[in-house]
Amino acid sequence: MAEIEFSEAERQHALVLIIHNEKPLDASEIANVLRDLNTDYKRLTGSRLVLARFETGSSGFLIYDYLILAGRAASAVTGIATATGHMSKFAAWLRSLFKGTQAAKEVQQAASAETPISAKTVERLAKLAIKHGVGFEFSHDAAARKTAFRVTPSEAIDARKRMEERQRLHSGQERIDYLSSPHSGVEVEAFAQRVISDASSGRSFDQIENLVEAFVEFMKANGNSYQLPQLAMSFAMQGRSEIADIVRRHINNGPDTISQNWKD
Repeated sequence: MAEIEFSEAERQHALVLIIHNEKPLDASEIANVLRDLNTDYKRLTGSRLVLARFETGSSGFLIYDYLILAGRAASAVTGIATATGHMSKFAAWLRSLFKGTQAAKEVQQAASAETPISAKTVERLAKLAIKHGVGFEFSHDAAARKTAFRVTPSEAIDARKRMEERQRLHSGQERIDYLSSPHSGVEVEAFAQRVISDASSGRSFDQIENLVEAFVEFMKANGNSYQLPQLAMSFAMQGRSEIADIVRRHINNGPDTISQNWKD
């Protein structure tokens, strides 16, 4: 497997991706990697990517923000500065998705609320890792900051799992809407099991509380408040009294809660 060599001058302002494949990748696989990188880049920065050079052996991609190549004369300085900021942000974001908790915290401290929680690139490279057993590396050299990291096949697969879990937690609205529709007790139990599973997997109590509160509000809005005692009991019987207490706050307690009258 030949090593990829890009010069220091070429690497300046560029994103370099090297996939350490033993056998050549299909043209469609290469095209898919480039397409997903560009999709994620545009979603994160609003700009677009240009492939400046591709090398085989391993698969080496030398990629620029289009502003690097489009800038001219006085506008070039502004274009390069803007493009470098875009690329630094993109490289740090990818690192946060692939390398996990600590890297993600670093990005979140500087990120806006609009920072995406998922990337097509993660999904694509995880598929290559599964299919070909390949690892890969990213690097971006900027005057003020350098981002470089390697990802093993197992790390790529783990990154995809983390991303899917984040998507599941952030897309809870659809699940809440479904489970909050009128009837049935079985669905309440299903929700309780999902929450307990989330809690057991290390989700913070604040995340769990927000999810349960939203579910309760939807139950009340959809005429299912009569199921709240059942939901609280389900949590309590499974040893999660602290989650049951979140539900109980909405039963016979307070101005915005539900009073229950039981009849035979």
